[in-house]
Amino acid sequence: MSVSQAYLRMLCRVQVMNPNKMNEQKERPDTPCVAVCSTTFDDVCRGCGRTVTEVADWVFMSSEQKDVVWTRILAQGYPRRNS
Repeated sequence: MSVSQAYLRMLCRVQVMNPNKMNEQKERPDTPCVAVCSTTFDDVCRGCGRTVTEVADWVFMSSEQKDVVWTRILAQGYPRRNS
């Protein structure tokens, strides 16, 4: 195994075992849905901030794909119960 391969393996282990990320995921609900579903004016739900496609594909997404969506919607101030 080369040094770069060993380094990449170490990085993967650190990411998997990162307690901050694990705690963040444990505090999250399974889905960002807040039962305020509305995509009347565009393709983004006014309650959870996901696109129509993300809502439809949520149950098929990997944890990594869901993390990307969670990061984006949290940065945008979603989920919102009072939209």
